[in-house]
Amino acid sequence: MKNLNEEKIIEQTKVELEKAYTNKLLLLQEKNRRLEDDMAHQLKIIELKYKEIELSKTALVKENEQLKETINELELKNIEMEKNLLPKDQLAGLFQDLVI
Repeated sequence: MKNLNEEKIIEQTKVELEKAYTNKLLLLQEKNRRLEDDMAHQLKIIELKYKEIELSKTALVKENEQLKETINELELKNIEMEKNLLPKDQLAGLFQDLVI
């Protein structure tokens, strides 16, 4: 009888421990799932920001190239204009002629 009672207590304790273990396992699995969902969401946000930065970078690189071309064109025009200017002594002579 004592043996049977002890077996019942052991069996009941075993069932309770298995139930507690199962509940804890389910809680941990749910927590893990939420963390994975959270991380997946954060990763998606980071990937979208990265794509946005890449697009912005591409646009800036293109704009930079266009600005470099514009600078080169303006420098060539400036060189051409300087070639067409009269030398200083000729300009001074023209101004003196205008004053007289």
